[in-house]
Amino acid sequence: MSELTVDRLHEPVLQHARQDFVRVLSHHTVGEALRYVQQHPVEGRIVYFYVVDDDNRLKGVVPTRRLLLNPPEKPIA
Repeated sequence: MSELTVDRLHEPVLQHARQDFVRVLSHHTVGEALRYVQQHPVEGRIVYFYVVDDDNRLKGVVPTRRLLLNPPEKPIA
């Protein structure tokens, strides 16, 4: 292992985590979640949507394909 690699192993993980993720609320429907994402775009590619509750606690992860292929009235939860 190179010295650079070893040095990176001791860096905080948040230094390397992406900050441009998409959050949707667990009580929304698919349609509401899609409208929210359209109104609050992020840079880069969206692969997953992070489902959170009203207190911003992670409740689950929804792949983009699943969100796009479900009817708008279907609940996210």
